[in-house]
Amino acid sequence: LTALRVVSHERYVYRWLCRCDCGTEKIVRAANLRSGHTRSCGCLLRAFNVGRNTTHGMRMTTEYRIWSSMRTRCYNTNCDAYPNYGGRGITMCDRWRKDFAAFYADMGPRPSPKLTIERKNNNHGYSPENCIWATRNVQANNTRVTPRIAVDAETMTAIEWSTKTGTPARLIHERLRKGWSARDAIFRPNRYQRR
Repeated sequence: LTALRVVSHERYVYRWLCRCDCGTEKIVRAANLRSGHTRSCGCLLRAFNVGRNTTHGMRMTTEYRIWSSMRTRCYNTNCDAYPNYGGRGITMCDRWRKDFAAFYADMGPRPSPKLTIERKNNNHGYSPENCIWATRNVQANNTRVTPRIAVDAETMTAIEWSTKTGTPARLIHERLRKGWSARDAIFRPNRYQRR
């Protein structure tokens, strides 16, 4: 506070008009100015309380929501997804479970709204070594229930084979359901395809 001028005095109690560094003007008792009891218009206390009650300031971010959802899936038995995560032993590393800031330091900001957290190995938990930001297509290929199709030494999902060969994934699934061999289902040309 900067004291500007005396605005009143009654029975040895002086009051000063003061300007705070933030620009606000306030009337303060001279005794409080001398003792250091009043040092601002109140903005210092507000800033102190915000700092004391704010851990990382990212609670409303997408990354925080993703982290919170991971914890819920792994540890909240009332969560619908718990049986597929915590119920089968999927956990978070201690560093991430206890501290969002550590998760954010390891994973960084989500590079694109199209990406979400993905475990490279679905049988292991959430940790810096096992997690990446991935698209929904990558996630769909990495589920436990996505069937893998083996031809020669290669094993891939229908979507991956489709990307490699141009045969639609839907057609590969349809052919396999009809009893075709994996090689024919993937590599036999579609008679309706343009050449």
